Amino acid sequence: MGPGGPIVGRPDSRLMPRVLPEYKAQAKARILAAGFAVFQQKGFRGTTMDDIAAAVGVSKGDLYLYFPSKVDLLKEVQLSGQQRVREVLHEAFQRRDTVNALVRVFDREFAAFDDPKIWSLWLEVMSEATLDPRLAEVLRADHRKDLEVLRGLLVELRSTGAIPAGPPLDDLARAVLLVFQGAAVQLSLGVAPADTRQALRIAFRAVLGTGRRPGGRTVRRRRAARPPK
Repeated sequence: MGPGGPIVGRPDSRLMPRVLPEYKAQAKARILAAGFAVFQQKGFRGTTMDDIAAAVGVSKGDLYLYFPSKVDLLKEVQLSGQQRVREVLHEAFQRRDTVNALVRVFDREFAAFDDPKIWSLWLEVMSEATLDPRLAEVLRADHRKDLEVLRGLLVELRSTGAIPAGPPLDDLARAVLLVFQGAAVQLSLGVAPADTRQALRIAFRAVLGTGRRPGGRTVRRRRAARPPK
């Protein structure tokens, strides 16, 4: 739902494929981590493939074996982030408390955005995408995948009765994602996290219909009967 990923120290160049081919996956992960760290330091526009190669400790030719451009590298960062989102969503929904689960997902996803450099990178990438068609397609693909993941979870939640019948699931997934994105913008403007979480709960209840009965009446939990004094 936004750029993110682990930041590690300078990778060992011995892990590159020309020396130890069996470490290809590990070398790729290290390139992604180092590249993301450089993006934060220099910005997306200011980063060159030479910068990333230097951070990894390899030649630019070796780097091109994995990623033809920094746009391709950012695309892979987004894909790795989607896997993390799927894991967090499934973990959160094990408790069957839909609204609070979504808030927990938001907290986990945007914890990294406490760093102003990550906020700056995210906003820059969004801005650059208006001018760079390849970058715009990376973000659109990321958006489509987010919708796919959310829709799959909403199908499961509706089938178990955790959320009521209502709008088409495609529309519902878009609405949930829109709430996430709006909350992210609020945080970027300096709105207190506690206030953002409270607004999220209200918005998710409204969007998912978990706070009202059919006909518009608010659902109230029954209190246990008190024993007579």
